[in-house]
Amino acid sequence: MARSEEQFAHDKRDCQRDSRVAVNERFPPPPPPPGVEYRSADGLLIPQAKSWSSSVDLEPVFQQQAFEQRFLQACMEARGYRIAEGASGKK
Repeated sequence: MARSEEQFAHDKRDCQRDSRVAVNERFPPPPPPPGVEYRSADGLLIPQAKSWSSSVDLEPVFQQQAFEQRFLQACMEARGYRIAEGASGKK
C-alpha cells in the first residue's frame, strides 16, 4: 500500500512522540548543572547556572539516544516502513 508524504509525516510524529515518552519513562532526567552565585556591587544575589565541565559522564546520554533511535525505528517498522538501503538522509 502506497502512503502519502502526509501519512508518513503523521506516522513519524507519532513514533517520535512515543519514543520520547518511552525514554522519559526509562531514563531519569539528568541532574541540573551545579549552581554558582554572583553578587552585584550592591550585594544583589544573581544566581547563575554553571556550565557543564568536560568531566561529565556522557555515557547515560549516549545510551538514552541509542534507545530512542532503536525505539523510533521499531515503531516505524511496526507501521510498515523500512530504511531504504543507501539512504543518506539528504535531499
